[in-house]
Amino acid sequence: MTKLKLIIGLLLLLTLAVGAYSQDIHALIDTTEVTIAWDAVTTDSNTFVKYEVCMASYPDGETQWIEEVETLLITLAFADNQGLYKIGVRSNLYLNDTMISQSDINWSHESIEPGDVPDPFTIAYYLVGAPTSLRMN
Repeated sequence: MTKLKLIIGLLLLLTLAVGAYSQDIHALIDTTEVTIAWDAVTTDSNTFVKYEVCMASYPDGETQWIEEVETLLITLAFADNQGLYKIGVRSNLYLNDTMISQSDINWSHESIEPGDVPDPFTIAYYLVGAPTSLRMN
């Protein structure tokens, strides 16, 4: 009986640990814009990198490509697109004006390699409309 309690206790502890590890962090924003930043990818002097930014509805929405930039940050506008989003960035390596290599997408809610996203996040953007047709009854 004691062994059974120990096994059940260990299984419960393991379940809680896995649940805590996989818990998603949602950054709730109350504006129509958010700025996302990342670290540079190093290259040699003959090549340069541009970064392609995308977003998708979390958890498994279709990827929407936003823009390719040379900077290390971008401001994303949500307008009326309410929902829960993940943000992705990939590196494109260029030689002259020709893309010669492309990385995997590094999503905001997970890491390609351990530590790539030190604080995983998704973005929650929801607005409530103002009441209309105000009147005295």
